[in-house]
Amino acid sequence: MKTKQIRFRLWNQPRSTPHAESAAPADRECDTHVKGREARRSRSGCTECRRRRVKCDETFPVCVRCQKRGSFCQSPPRLTKWQHEAPWIKLGSSSSPAPTRQLAVTSKSDDKALLRYWLERASQIMVIDPDENPMSFPILEYVEQCPSLKHALQSVGAGHRHYFDPDKLSKCLEERSSALRLIIQDLSCPGDNLFPLFLSVLLVGLSTAWTNGPTAEFGQQHLRGARALTDILLSDASTRETRPPYFNFVVGAYLYWDMALAFLIPVEEQVSLNTDEMYSALLDVGQEYHPIGGYSTEIFYLLGNVGRYCRSVVETGVRDESVEVALQEEMEKWEPNRDNAQLGLMSDAFRSHGLINLEAICYRRRRDDAAGDAFMTEFLNMTCEEDTELWQSLPSSSVDDDLEVRIRNRALDVVHNLISIPSSHACTNLQAIPLFTAGSELTKEDTRERELVLQRFKEVYSLNDLRANLTALEMLPEIWKRKDAGESISWLEVMLEKGWNIMLG
Repeated sequence: MKTKQIRFRLWNQPRSTPHAESAAPADRECDTHVKGREARRSRSGCTECRRRRVKCDETFPVCVRCQKRGSFCQSPPRLTKWQHEAPWIKLGSSSSPAPTRQLAVTSKSDDKALLRYWLERASQIMVIDPDENPMSFPILEYVEQCPSLKHALQSVGAGHRHYFDPDKLSKCLEERSSALRLIIQDLSCPGDNLFPLFLSVLLVGLSTAWTNGPTAEFGQQHLRGARALTDILLSDASTRETRPPYFNFVVGAYLYWDMALAFLIPVEEQVSLNTDEMYSALLDVGQEYHPIGGYSTEIFYLLGNVGRYCRSVVETGVRDESVEVALQEEMEKWEPNRDNAQLGLMSDAFRSHGLINLEAICYRRRRDDAAGDAFMTEFLNMTCEEDTELWQSLPSSSVDDDLEVRIRNRALDVVHNLISIPSSHACTNLQAIPLFTAGSELTKEDTRERELVLQRFKEVYSLNDLRANLTALEMLPEIWKRKDAGESISWLEVMLEKGWNIMLG
């Protein structure tokens, strides 16, 4: 008797545009029938409903009861096509049918469980579409080839399984330590392991930010390691003919990570993004779909430069208007791919994230500098009596109404567009960065939008369990309070005052 085999589609083969409907929870619900009758017990009920011993309707990512209570909803991620198409996969089990791809993974039972948890659950937080996830089962072909990757996967799996609770990270940190030790050994000569080694560095770096508090290390050193590997790839694959199939994935993943950290890294530690090799690769990647960032790779490159510049302005107080004009023009003329409505809105939101930061952090300073220069010119040409009258007539603050209206309108557009995307849509994973920037610029007239932002952050946290979302929920009300009191301050300035580093991606 022949055993039916499942043919895995390699992630680097051409794929169609993901549809919004593919992320609907109903499409990925497991069978609820047991032995011919409907199961009455909730299989995927959230933690809060189980604690209260009430029936959970299992709406993902936030059930109806938690939504009404306004509480966090922690429930298992939905099953994806991988579990439906290949439910028989048992890692390292001799009783399982042999699949098309050999899954020769041998490890201790606990490690095996962690690896499986990553493949079926934790890997979903890395991508837009869990059903088309190169970080899930397709990654298995590299696990034996690169031992550090297995430990990196198990580290993130161990952390995610316990909602990255600081009191339950011992296994996560143990696995990360093993991964780091092996990464250091391999970095000197990556050879054929460049791609799995890049994945190891990416996962270890991201999980550093996910597990640490806002005042601790946020993965900056690991980003440098990823950049070194990316540069090797760019130099070895200078022409299209010599580029490996994972080329676009590495470039897109690095630019996303770089964008997420660009505002956080001090000026003297920044690595330039504008190299000929990187720009050439970006032109080739274009608006090709990327499983992590959708169609936004090009705007991530621009945002990496915006973040570096804004950080420099806040640290040094020195501006360059030619740079500001160039960045604004490039972002405004960039047009996102709108083949998918939700991903088009996400790309627009990221562009607005860059424009809002440029205006709120840099243009406000330009406005204040211009107002100060005008005042000094007038002051130096006055008599003593006129001087007294001038001081008495000065307003409490110098406000450029047009600039503030423009910033607020951009922020409102971002909030409305992001909230229009159902929280069950997988691209909600991507919303935290632009949502935080836009939310921080809402005014006291935008009470409803502020509430929507806080609610969406709760939904994002329920979806991916990343604790940076909780930090955002703590920081936004503080920013709003200071703005309502008349301060003209940006989220970046507040973050630096507190000594925090929040990586929301």
